[in-house]
Parts: sequence; structure tokens; C-alpha cells
Amino acid sequence: MGLYKRFRDWCPQSPNPFPSKLKHYSAPVAIVLVVTLFSVSFFVVSSNLLFESSAVKTLPILSVSASTSDLSGFGEVISQDTTWTKANSPYDLPGNVLVSKGVTLTIEAGVTVNFYRYVMQVNGTLKVQGTNVDNVVFANTNRNVTDATKDQIAAINFGDESSNDAIEYTVFDAMGITYYNCNSSITLNHDTFKNQAFSTYFGGFFDILLIIRGPGSTTITNNVFTGSLQDQCASSTIYNNTFTDGGVDLEGGSFLISKNTFTGDATAISGFGLTIGYRANAVISDNSFTGYSEACINTVTSSFALIQRNYIQNKLTVDGYPFFGIEIAGSSPTIENNTITNCNIGIDVYSHGSDYSAIEAKPTILNNNIYNNQVFNMYLGYPERGGDHTIDYVVGNIEAANNWWGTTDAQAINQTMRDSKVQSNLGAVNFTPFLTTPNLQATPNSTEPTPTIKQIPSTTFLEATKDNGGKVDIIVNGNLSLGLISLANLTSSQSSATSNLTFTVTGDAGTNAFINVTIPKNAVTYGPTPTIYIGNQKVQNQNYTQDADNYYVWSTNHFNSSFYGDLTIEFTNGTSSSTIFPIVIGVIIAVAVAVLTLLAYKRMKRE
Repeated sequence: MGLYKRFRDWCPQSPNPFPSKLKHYSAPVAIVLVVTLFSVSFFVVSSNLLFESSAVKTLPILSVSASTSDLSGFGEVISQDTTWTKANSPYDLPGNVLVSKGVTLTIEAGVTVNFYRYVMQVNGTLKVQGTNVDNVVFANTNRNVTDATKDQIAAINFGDESSNDAIEYTVFDAMGITYYNCNSSITLNHDTFKNQAFSTYFGGFFDILLIIRGPGSTTITNNVFTGSLQDQCASSTIYNNTFTDGGVDLEGGSFLISKNTFTGDATAISGFGLTIGYRANAVISDNSFTGYSEACINTVTSSFALIQRNYIQNKLTVDGYPFFGIEIAGSSPTIENNTITNCNIGIDVYSHGSDYSAIEAKPTILNNNIYNNQVFNMYLGYPERGGDHTIDYVVGNIEAANNWWGTTDAQAINQTMRDSKVQSNLGAVNFTPFLTTPNLQATPNSTEPTPTIKQIPSTTFLEATKDNGGKVDIIVNGNLSLGLISLANLTSSQSSATSNLTFTVTGDAGTNAFINVTIPKNAVTYGPTPTIYIGNQKVQNQNYTQDADNYYVWSTNHFNSSFYGDLTIEFTNGTSSSTIFPIVIGVIIAVAVAVLTLLAYKRMKRE
């Protein structure tokens, strides 16, 4: 009441809400108000800065599927659950067909669908239910071909909203499948792909019948492919299939390749039966490979590959071109209990060169039968195609003990190795002790239990080099660990009180990358606050935790375009200066507000 009475006494007659007596206090009151507003605004802004790194943000996903809201270009739109029956077969596509999101198209056994060079876009779900006695047939019949349509390719394209698709006992005649952003799952069982006729529609790869990419999973079993398959899903099982005049290209996930038959010729894609590419973890067991124009199995900077119990027989040389049983390019697979014979070169090993800064190859090779190969059983370096010249990427010593080399004569075995005795910058193949009889277990075993995807590790162990030349073991999980990370360095700067763990990173356009790094605390001079940067840009979606022994740092990042450069985890000593500054300023402002308010109140009491 006292303050109210005094205020009333000041201005009983005046309509002015700020009479003359109040002018004595207008300056401090105004300062308090301005400073308070500034303080609140500052803390709102600084709070956004401080907590930006811990906010969970939705990353954009590149989609190449047709939008359900854009119906132009579709001759027919299926907007409700529909069944195509044998009684109404055949079905002739009037143009491109869209299966809308949330809609299921079921195709019964015995149905024939004539695509006439059109595309079926599936944004919902496709269930194709052929049987072993009554197949479904998808045919690329060439009716009404004009100059405008002659280069079109019939295909089924699954959109990123499609889910739980299954195609069984279906014949694909001169057409194929694309699934560019598989977010769910697709099952292909007892299907036949024949009469391949694809080129530009499938990304420029000739004879590719099936392209699947994305964070989902695939199950591909008991199929017959005349042509090739490209699989870049997070998780895939490829089991008991037959591949003729083509092969399988794997990238970006965990794969089980078991009990398949691969038969190639000079027209196969890139001449490879099986390529284990960047980011791919794979178990390759109990398969048969014969007759490819480059290599039956090619491993390229893949972080993990277990190659076991396979029969591998490639072509002999033609016009000076060497053909490999297994080609190891900058990767470290485990090769055990295989038979590799009648190839031009049994196993070729070299560091993966220029574009990836010579990633060293360190395979484990044991208990195999490697014999009767035309030129060499083991070859260190890369023989240039069409001549005798060899590109000698530096290769360290290769451990290849406990294998059968076709003889017990050590000198004869040594002559089947191209290593340091030929070029001084190469390592040596250490092949002793060696088996004195063939390994009878080194062959596909139809009764051997097939491993599961869960048994395929997705962990990479890296050695980071410190300032003093010492080594630190770093553990990396996630899809960025799968062959995309190399050349780790851990440096510290006393002047800036920072420690930096830096990797060389490769990112494909339109992909989402996840990484989880375990870093020993005793290796980090300055800490404990890590921040992740890619190409000097702070990654928005990141976080970390720690225990007594390790830091655990993780992030996700979307690559809008292809990227090759540095990923850096920067550790700062305590809270970084960029974080301390707004906190200090905020405290100063808060204290100033409190002091000014107190002074104003005391002055009012004195009056």
C-alpha cells in the first residue's frame, strides 16, 4: 500500500502517467528495462547456439521416386487396393502406371503383364504371388514402338514410400527392377530375369537387371539372373541364386552371399563375378565362380570380408589381359578354406591408389588350395591390362602360411609368387609353413550352416597416428566405418588447447552417413568436449558421451553432393571459448540488472 500511496500522491491530478517526480527514477528504470530486454533476447539467441548440437534434426533424404501428388506422365493410377487375376489376364499397360502410397497391388499366379516399354511406379506395396507351376510373367513386349519410345526400358521402380514388397515365381522378360531408396524391405524368391536389354535407364551400366539402394533390407533367394545385380542396401541376403553372364556389385551395407553359382564371360559387367565395394561388409561362403574377364571376386577398400569355402576358377589370359581369382585392392579380407585354381593369377594384392591415397591391403590367407594358376599363384602389385608393365603400388609383407600350393617343393612354390624378389619396393609373400596335401575342406559345403546377417560385424579398427609417431587404436561403427574412412591422425595444439582426430572421408551424393567413434581418453591431450566437422563445416546432428576410459562420439550427416575430404573431431579443454563467451556475458548482464534494480529500489525508499 505504501508504494501505491506514494505513487498516487505524486500524480493525483496529472493525466501524465510519468509525472515530474518519477523523472528522478526514469533513467535507472529505463536502464533496467533495456538491460532486462537485452538480457532475455541474448539468452534466447545464445541458448539456441549452446544447444544446437544436441538437437535432433531431420535429415533430408534424396528421393528419385515419382510424387503421389504429381500424376502427370501416368496412364493409370491405382488409388485403392487392387488384385489382378488370372481370369482377366493378360494385362496390357496403357502407359506408365502408379501404385499410390498406402495402396497394395496384388498379382495372382498365372497373370501376364505386358509392359510395352512402360514403367510401373510403386509408392505403395506390390505383392506378386506366382507359384512353381504357374508363374507370373512381366514382359517387355515391343508393341507400337515409335521413334519417341524406342529407347524406353520397361521396369518396376519402387519409391521410397513403398514397403514390404514381395515378388515370387515371376519371370522378368527383357525388363528389371529399380529401388533407389529402399526404406523398408523387398523379397525376391524363385524369380527369373532373362533377355537383358538395359543401358541408360540403369545408370549407364549395361546388363544390370536389378538396382537396390537405401537403408532397408533385401532377401534375394533361389533366383536365376542372366545379367547383373547392384545392391547398396543396409542389409541383404543373397542365397542360392544363379548368375550367368553377369555378377553382383555390393556397396554400403552388410551382406551375406552364400551358396550361389556365378558363371561369367567377356560381356559381364566390368568382368567381375562379385565386387565388394566401398562401405561393404560381407560374408561370402560356399559359392562357385567360373570364367570372368577380370576377377571372380574383387574387394575394394571394404572394411570386412570373410571369403570362405568357395570354388574359384577363372579364365586364362587372352591378348595379354590377366584374369584373377581374387583381386584385393586396398582391403583386408580373410580368405580361408577356398580352392583357387586354373586362373591366370590366383590372388592379386595391391594398395588402392591415387584417389584414395594408397590404402594398404592386409589380407589374411590360410588353409586354401591355391595351385595350378597360369602365371602366378600370388601377385603383389597391379598388372597393367594389355601388356607386361606392372603398376607397383607399395605392398607390405603378406602372410599366406598353411596353404596348399600344388607341391611340397619350397623353391617351386616361391617361383609362383611375384613379390620383393621381383621388385624391391614390394613386400614378401610369407608362405611357410605350407600344407603338404590339399585341404579337403576347401570347397563349397552344401550342408554347412549358413551364417546370418547378425554375424557380420560392422566395426572397423583403425590406427591413428599421433604427433610423436605413436599409434592409437580407434573403434569406428556405422556405415561410414565400412571402407569410407581412412588415414586417421590425432594431433594436439598447446596454443589453442585443442586435440584433433582427423579422418579422410568419402561420401556419395544423396546418402545419409552415420558414424560412432570410440576414442581412448588417455590418447586425448585436451578435452573433454568433442565437436565433429566435415569439410570444416560443423555437423548439425551430433552428440557424445563418456565413461572412465573412452569418449563415444556420434553423428549423422547427409551428403547432398559427392564428397572427399576431412572429418575432424575437435576436442577442447573444458568448455570451448565460443561457449564460455555467451555464458560470461550473460552472467555479467544478469548481475548488472540485479545491481541496478537494487539501487533503484533503495533510492525510491529514501525518497
